[in-house]
Amino acid sequence: YGGSDIFPKPGSAAFHGAASAQSNDSSLNALSPFLAASNQKPPAYHTWLFNGDVGGPLGRKSSFYFDMDRRNINRANLVNTVVLDPSLNAVPYVATVPNPRALTNVSPRVDFQLTPGNTLTVNYRYFEISEHNDGVDTQSLPSHAFDRAFRHHNLQLIDNQVIGQNVVNEARFQYLHFHNSQESM
Repeated sequence: YGGSDIFPKPGSAAFHGAASAQSNDSSLNALSPFLAASNQKPPAYHTWLFNGDVGGPLGRKSSFYFDMDRRNINRANLVNTVVLDPSLNAVPYVATVPNPRALTNVSPRVDFQLTPGNTLTVNYRYFEISEHNDGVDTQSLPSHAFDRAFRHHNLQLIDNQVIGQNVVNEARFQYLHFHNSQESM
């Protein structure tokens, strides 16, 4: 279970980066057979994904790297169940409920070469998932919907010291903070 880490010398890499985007729309997909049977038109939905990164030198002895991902998934959940009408008769209930979800991931990192054998890395990561109208499915009514969010912060400090030809000392510090919330509608 051994591993090898390769650390380029901070400040030695050229500027580099990449970006990409993807999209999907409800007009490109088939309709739900449950909705087709009930002659209901589903709400429009779309998905949008973007990611990008950039990195390079900050000076002769430092470099940076920045990465970002964003996903907007505007989808809908289907409800297909039986409910009681005011006369207590069982009647079919079919509906779609918008269920948008957003995911954000941001990760900057900076590397500093303190001495020829000592490199300090500072890495931060912010990660968030948020959902609206979650908890609705084929057997759960829209009145049971809730919003929820997960927010995570992660800060890391890593000090690599090359002590000799066969000895490397690595000291790590990590701070994690999680904030999860859920609210009924």
